[in-house]
Amino acid sequence: MKIDYITDSSNTEVIPWVKYTNLKTGTTRIYTDSGVKENFHVSTNEGLKKMDCMDCHNRPSHNYQTPQNFVDDAITAGTVSKKLPNIKVIAMQALVQDYPTKDSAFNAISGQTNEFYSMMYEELYKNSRTEVDQAIAAIQDGYSRNIFPEMKVKWSAYPLHLGHLETNGCYRCHNDRHKSEDGHVISRNCTLCHHILAQGKPGEMEYSSSFESLEFHHPVEINDAWKEKFCSECHNQLY
Repeated sequence: MKIDYITDSSNTEVIPWVKYTNLKTGTTRIYTDSGVKENFHVSTNEGLKKMDCMDCHNRPSHNYQTPQNFVDDAITAGTVSKKLPNIKVIAMQALVQDYPTKDSAFNAISGQTNEFYSMMYEELYKNSRTEVDQAIAAIQDGYSRNIFPEMKVKWSAYPLHLGHLETNGCYRCHNDRHKSEDGHVISRNCTLCHHILAQGKPGEMEYSSSFESLEFHHPVEINDAWKEKFCSECHNQLY
């Protein structure tokens, strides 16, 4: 099998044209994305690229985590205390902003966190200064490992194409919009990659009774919105 594609963006965030070739039979099939305007040049194969590993695994070394991910990791590790109410909200409000330097970012994280708890949770702030200070230090550490303002480097400057939470990633092609003239579609069905045998919260787990994959259930009730929207439309809200 061989996959070629044409992109109209330098970072391959948009892929409006895909060509599938069966190397054994010579059969070809071309898929075009109905959601993208035809501003690319198929006739001359301008910008034609052969799909390879780096089209998805595009961060071979530096993995710039999103703030929601490195804050979640800190909470899981215990360096940010779960006892601090709204700590992730405060962290996101500070981290969503752009700063000219690391020092200015550190000052903002510290200032905004201290101001929030001193005003909204005065008693907790007096009795839990150690936890507040540790949380500030952990959030600052996550920032320093993943965001480099002087170099203009962060998760959104170099989008991750592996997966479909931070960016469209897989959805660049697997979006149910890429269709061929004979009616074939590049599917976005979860089970193409995910074989779900168990899911749910502790005490409310659902298990597959066979080796067939379960249908994905979103952990928060959003009805069928997860089928109609891309995951990245909600999970990349810091962009």
